[in-house]
Amino acid sequence: MATPSRPRVIRLMPVLDFGGVESRIVTQAALIDHQRLDYRVCTFWKKGAAALKVEELGVRVDCLDVDPSPKNPRATARLYEYLQDSRADVVHASILEANVHAALNRRLPGAASVAIEEVGMPQRRLAARVAFGAVYRLADVVIGVSQRTCEALRSEHHLPSGKVRLVYNSVSPLFLEPCTPLPDRRRFRFLAVGRLVEVKNHETLLRAFKHTATQLPDVELHLAGEGPLREKLELLVRELGLEGRVTLLGFQSDVRKLLDDADAYVIPSFSEGTSISLAEAMARSRPFVASFADGINEAVDGYPAGWQVKPTDEQGWASALKRLAGLSRRERLSLGETARRVVEARMSPAGYARTLNGLYDELAGLTAARRGRFGPLSTASSALARLMASQLR
Repeated sequence: MATPSRPRVIRLMPVLDFGGVESRIVTQAALIDHQRLDYRVCTFWKKGAAALKVEELGVRVDCLDVDPSPKNPRATARLYEYLQDSRADVVHASILEANVHAALNRRLPGAASVAIEEVGMPQRRLAARVAFGAVYRLADVVIGVSQRTCEALRSEHHLPSGKVRLVYNSVSPLFLEPCTPLPDRRRFRFLAVGRLVEVKNHETLLRAFKHTATQLPDVELHLAGEGPLREKLELLVRELGLEGRVTLLGFQSDVRKLLDDADAYVIPSFSEGTSISLAEAMARSRPFVASFADGINEAVDGYPAGWQVKPTDEQGWASALKRLAGLSRRERLSLGETARRVVEARMSPAGYARTLNGLYDELAGLTAARRGRFGPLSTASSALARLMASQLR
């Protein structure tokens, strides 16, 4: 059972399989101060690849075995029972479904303090802004992963400054271990890592790479990741005549090895929160070409200018890819060293852990004060709410 000196923190996700946010959960589980915090991870359903990695770190992973749809009241009820049974002090939720159910639980009797997280850029229509704003206001804290995200939360959703907290993503310590040298081989390899979805803008990258490959016969492109656009992108590769030059690798668990085997990284996304994949490439001292996009702009602040391109500028991408491949080895090494220094300054594991541990301490204090203030009334209302939740299930 958690004690005031060792608060119980529940890290909540809809599913725990693979993806950028899921990889960050694994990193966080390794960095959290387990001496001061009783830290657990909880998913509504599907304990996949990321859950196994968390468990390998000795961190407990619980599964509620319920559909996490925001429209499913049983998910809210099941979460309430779980949080009461586990005597949670703090809930830190990520992704829409988990955010909604965690925020609703915050207003139930005996609730833990709740932090929900905005991992992207909340540019939404009026109706969506109203709905998301209502969810945000139920929580104690809303975390933004970049300055731009925090600004949008305050301006678009009118959240008070004290409710919005900046917590930069952390790169995994594994990626900050000593780097391998740039490969020495006949073909120059570009690498992109990310889900095969529209926002990642792989189609523009492929069309641009066609121009580069026509001019430079010794370049290749590897795409790591799975998603609903795989079949469409495979067809496009064939239409562009890029078989043998472009390889779709599918999901890959060892991204560090992929980066160490690559000469340069590319990220053409239309939008990012703060890209973990780009941070990992920078930590491995790989030079890169990136899009001008909120989240990316902030992450690369301090890197030499001239290596960002508008997401839809096909010719601009082709030119940048050709220019990077044409640099001398010494020039590429220099760019990579700068990239590593930039990511270490902004997204270090030590800074991330310090910020998050402090936030959890603060939220646990709020929970203790609230429960102490209501005392027996809170206990009685919690029992009634648990009974109602069990009936709902």
